[in-house]
Amino acid sequence: MRIALIGPGLYPFTLGGIEMAVYHIGKRLAEKHDIIILALRRQKEAIKAGRCGNARVFFIKELRRPYASLLSLLLSPAILLAEKPDVLNAHQALSPMVIATAAALLLRRPLVITCHASDVRLLRREKAIKLVQKICFTLADAVVCVSEEIKRILVDEYGLRAEKVMVIPNGYDEELIDELLSARRPEEGMRRKARICFLGSLRPEKDPLTLLRAIKELREHGQDVEVHIVGGGALKPELEDFCEKEGLADAVVFHGPLPHEKALEVVASSDVFVISSVEEGLPVALVEAMALGRAVVATRVGGIPELVEDGKTGLLVKPRSPDELASAIRRLLSDEELLRGIREEAREKARGRSWRAVSSAYEKLFCSLSSRR
Repeated sequence: MRIALIGPGLYPFTLGGIEMAVYHIGKRLAEKHDIIILALRRQKEAIKAGRCGNARVFFIKELRRPYASLLSLLLSPAILLAEKPDVLNAHQALSPMVIATAAALLLRRPLVITCHASDVRLLRREKAIKLVQKICFTLADAVVCVSEEIKRILVDEYGLRAEKVMVIPNGYDEELIDELLSARRPEEGMRRKARICFLGSLRPEKDPLTLLRAIKELREHGQDVEVHIVGGGALKPELEDFCEKEGLADAVVFHGPLPHEKALEVVASSDVFVISSVEEGLPVALVEAMALGRAVVATRVGGIPELVEDGKTGLLVKPRSPDELASAIRRLLSDEELLRGIREEAREKARGRSWRAVSSAYEKLFCSLSSRR
């Protein structure tokens, strides 16, 4: 079966949850099927061919904002018409959705639209975008989302039938996680300072400043901790200034953006993994941290509570609450039995959510839709 995956970008050329999902799903499906991937990339050529494992990739030049996807909107349908895929799967309810919908109508092929969270939760506030989304969702054979929360929005606010919407959550790279788990880290039990990790882009919706305020409170109460922040973004200068002014410079390490393998090494060496977001879907980083057996403290937003059961697989806190976040971190670090229990339960909860399992769910859906035509 020939399957087309259309996304806004492709890991490792673009870092992000959607880009990583397209990479891992495409790579695994290509072991059994003919996979083509269309993705944006900053490059000189209008179209450039590449590979993702056994999958064929068509990179299309990303233009400057606000016209980043314009060339892709013009060229992608022609590529898809020439390739004649049996099933089309758009990852993101924006330009990839429009491209895939147009090609599916012309080819009369099954269409699956995957919503990754912000493309629905945030963009439904824009009337014009929401109207286009409604039209494409109606024309699609199936709509996939990464969490039950997004499914509720699609059913309640977009009027989709519940049976048309399928939840397939984000996954983790089982090979990389196994490799990191098998690597012995003797220094973990020897160090005196507790290690806190944040992995994500430094932008307002991720709210890393609340984490730093929580760390300031912990330090003021005598908790010896160090924080490792992995990721880049517009808030970095503000966060660095905060650390300098509040005397946290010696306790906070800004790693910047790292290759994914290196980023997960930092996660794997941490005692507590923190998500301080005010807006979220079901973050890939959360699934990865739990698969690594890290104790998670996360805000009660988006699809996070579907994976983090408070007191069992992690601790949940209110967003924008440094006091509550500090209290949760302190609770974990002061109760070794709780910390160990949450790590074990987290790993068990993440079991079965690998990218291979996710890819198998997509394969089953694609085969089902293809057999109906």
